[in-house]
Amino acid sequence: MLRMWRPATAAANQQCRVVPDWFRLLRHHQRRNGQALTLPFLLGARRSPPGKVELDERGNLAELHALIQSMRDEVPESYWIRVAECPNLRQPVVYLNRVFYRPMAADYQLTSPAQGRVTLAAQASYVPEPATGIDSLAAFIWTLSRDSLVGGRFSYSAAKQAFQVFYATDLDFIGHALSTAS
Repeated sequence: MLRMWRPATAAANQQCRVVPDWFRLLRHHQRRNGQALTLPFLLGARRSPPGKVELDERGNLAELHALIQSMRDEVPESYWIRVAECPNLRQPVVYLNRVFYRPMAADYQLTSPAQGRVTLAAQASYVPEPATGIDSLAAFIWTLSRDSLVGGRFSYSAAKQAFQVFYATDLDFIGHALSTAS
């Protein structure tokens, strides 16, 4: 699901841009004082209906790859994305950062071909050598989250230390985030 937005500058206002649903979810989470969301959460939230189980492994991997590629190529110009381990959950999460913050030098950095700048950075341990960009990152995340994605478990429970199906509160959050403007 995509929503139109207008860039901040007058010259850029000539064009409309599309705000990806994953971006709206992250911005909504930030507005609620959250810091990051897991990749399985973002992937499950994008499905119709949210949390829909997709048993096809290739389809799930393709969806994960497309999500990561979208993060590299479709992040609005004043932001960049970082994939790193959450110190509380001990899971890879997606952080949304403003451009005045720079990716860490130790991170594996990906440049958007469309924007000509680093738009996606990943904790180096998430991109095994020899690194092949999005493919390497998606393959690594897939090894960590394959069972939860195929099983339709998208919401990480810190108490249970496992992914669970979306709770009612998750579905409310998703519905509200995707129905409001970024």
